[in-house]
Amino acid sequence: MGAVAAAAAAGLSWEEAASRFYERCNMTSTTSENDKFRGECDRASLHVRAGNGTNFSAPYIVAPDRNPDPQAPAGGVAANVIDLAQWLRLQLGNGTWNGDEIVSSEALLYTHQPQINRGLDPASNRTAFYGLGWNIDYQPSGRVFIGHAGAFTSGTRSYVRLNIADGIGIVVLSNCWPTGTPDGIAYTFMDWVYQGDQSETTDWVSFWDDLYEQLNEAFVTMDPGFAVTPVHGSAPLKGSDVYAGTYSNDYVGIVQVKGTDNQNLTMEIGGRSLLLTHWDRDVFIMRPVPEHPEHPTTVTFSVGPGGQAQQVLIDVLNGDGGGVLSRETKE
Repeated sequence: MGAVAAAAAAGLSWEEAASRFYERCNMTSTTSENDKFRGECDRASLHVRAGNGTNFSAPYIVAPDRNPDPQAPAGGVAANVIDLAQWLRLQLGNGTWNGDEIVSSEALLYTHQPQINRGLDPASNRTAFYGLGWNIDYQPSGRVFIGHAGAFTSGTRSYVRLNIADGIGIVVLSNCWPTGTPDGIAYTFMDWVYQGDQSETTDWVSFWDDLYEQLNEAFVTMDPGFAVTPVHGSAPLKGSDVYAGTYSNDYVGIVQVKGTDNQNLTMEIGGRSLLLTHWDRDVFIMRPVPEHPEHPTTVTFSVGPGGQAQQVLIDVLNGDGGGVLSRETKE
């Protein structure tokens, strides 16, 4: 939300602020709006692995369309390599592009300063940090790298790695299911720059591929029990009228639950209508993100003495306790 807040402080919408920035850097083929991206005749399509994403050797296929606009202020951009080079020049120039200060060097430097400890960096096994939108890695050589990865199971990957002090940077884009290849390319490039002998570099592509495969497998298997009927046998659905109604809390807002013709439910939340598939007793399965692999989450109703659900727990929203909503009653 930082980009939205910064734009609002300047009296602009996020879209207006982004467009103004791209114009000042002569990034004429760049946009952060999905409709404009889809209006381009020469653009890449996202790709995912065939099947449900659990077979990591399956062939790639074109992914279903997705609208990334809600995530755009966090770094969403569609651009060509020429435009991205201008963005790199701005970063390496400490906010200056072609002699013009586009971003305050002081403000830009602040984003590169550590804010939190993010644990050990898997590549260097040294303590690593996170700034404002940047991973910050201190190397044994004394060099400081900043970077960030982007990865969506809907079929896109990106990675940027910079050494501001030396004026070196690389951006790698991929229109496929998350693998470690972009990270591996960037790390290999930096090894070649600083070592000068590619025979001495680590096989970074394999290194990062292994880590991303472990991450993918963790998501696929995070709750395999959802894929099968409960051992004791699924308790029958009590009837959609038990669960249907309006639920709310201060965090999520208003959620509408409705019955369907096939005895499942739908949940209208945040402008979307999501299917709730009955799993067991008062527990339903919801797939909130139409990506591969499908990551299911539970929606559990609490039925009161009167035979009607009084609360619903949406597990995916309950990380900080905000996923419990109470039924609204008519006054």
